[in-house]
Amino acid sequence: MKALTILTLILLAAISIYGLALWGGQPFGYVGEQTLGYAKQGIDKLIAWGEGTSQESTERRIEKAYECADVKREENGLLPFQRSPELEDLAKIHAQDMYNRKSCDHLGFDERADKARMAGFNSVAENCAEGGYEASSFIDLWMTSPGHRANLLDPKLTHIGIGIYGEYAVQLFGGY
Repeated sequence: MKALTILTLILLAAISIYGLALWGGQPFGYVGEQTLGYAKQGIDKLIAWGEGTSQESTERRIEKAYECADVKREENGLLPFQRSPELEDLAKIHAQDMYNRKSCDHLGFDERADKARMAGFNSVAENCAEGGYEASSFIDLWMTSPGHRANLLDPKLTHIGIGIYGEYAVQLFGGY
């Protein structure tokens, strides 16, 4: 349904651009090219926002989420997290699973925790969120929830992996 809505908006934008360019019998000229450029930028942003799953967009959002998490730790007198590829892989898989099921939950946490323990972590915790396309919106959600905030600011949890897919995000924490 979301893809159909986006395609409809793209089609309407294309028709509007063509109509503007030919308005008054003028062929595509400077104004038409400029309008086309603005419309393409808007369509690109709409698609990136609407889907939020392109590799470039997802990786950029994950990097920002790491930065935001470390800022919150530093604001509270804690060392920044160390990134864990093992935790990140597990977090990414869970974020995509939640997206596919359209459900924000901790389903399968025990299995993720077991895999994290096999990677050497003694303590494992998880934050999940739904409801944003900006990485900072996920951090804001977690910081307003006592349990999620406690995970984010737990000094025993020193490692993190973050996964984002669409409007779903996961922080998976580990400590030794």
